[in-house]
Amino acid sequence: METKLIISAALFWVTCGAVSQTADDVKLNMPIIQTKYTADPAPMVHDDMVFLYTSHDEDDAEGFKMKDWLLYTSTDMVNWQDRGAVASLKNF
Repeated sequence: METKLIISAALFWVTCGAVSQTADDVKLNMPIIQTKYTADPAPMVHDDMVFLYTSHDEDDAEGFKMKDWLLYTSTDMVNWQDRGAVASLKNF
């Protein structure tokens, strides 16, 4: 009985360690774009640059209100540059 208790406690300890989050894990769960309501990301890589095209909801949207598509770029997947709207409903 005591052996089973020790084994159960050890398994519990290992399991808790396996699911705990470190500061780096939390960073991985952060959204790339935090200043706008973006959706439907479409990444493309060209010459060591990541181009991320996204749709986005307008600030006053009740439901979906998407009038244009945005572009963000990065060379390190950490620091992103907002390149603004690159297409709109007027283009179609």
